Amino acid sequence: MWLWALLPLSLAVFGSAGIWIVYAMSVSNGTVNITERFPYISECGSYTPQSTIFSQYCNICALLGLWIIVIRFQQVRDYGDHGKANILSLVLGFVSCLGVSILGNFQQSVQLVVHLVGAFTAFFLGVGYFWVQLFLTYRAQPSHDRHWVGPSRALGCCLCTVLVIAMVALANTGHGSAAAMCEWAWSWRSSASSDCSRLSSDTSTVTTSQCRNTQSSSTQTPHLWSPTATCL
Repeated sequence: MWLWALLPLSLAVFGSAGIWIVYAMSVSNGTVNITERFPYISECGSYTPQSTIFSQYCNICALLGLWIIVIRFQQVRDYGDHGKANILSLVLGFVSCLGVSILGNFQQSVQLVVHLVGAFTAFFLGVGYFWVQLFLTYRAQPSHDRHWVGPSRALGCCLCTVLVIAMVALANTGHGSAAAMCEWAWSWRSSASSDCSRLSSDTSTVTTSQCRNTQSSSTQTPHLWSPTATCL
């Protein structure tokens, strides 16, 4: 079902729009001063009124991301891969989405330690999730578009890894503006990830075979939330 491909698109559009709205509000009301240095995303969302918008933005992004992660997990299972790597991707995805929600609801101006824990969880475990998905791209069968999905996903994983390492290194060496730019770039890249962009094409083979099995056994009922349920 091609509509599933709109999920990552919705996350990318909403995620990009949300952080720029928070940035514009923080600049307009003077809570951040861009003439001194470029602010972190969390810094822009630390003060009212944009802090409430930032919290809701993070919660919605975490929910959309979690939805994508669950669908991707089920997709790999539908390919017959019941290995530990797929389970690991689900765990990493769940915890990283939880980190996004934590960093959005515990602003750095109020609960800095909790905020940093959420940020660490979201950034580093998010990178781990991307790498596990790269591994599953080459492991799961079938994959008719692996020749372009694999390299593009590998490029994205390398980019996210470099950005998160550079962000930490620059922040610890006193280059706040450069570290903030890396954070913004990482956030945009992660929200634009295409874990479900192939659902409409990749699930077609699995869906066809499952439809035949469903027709031969009327007692089988597919999960309503699974992409394979579209065979009905």
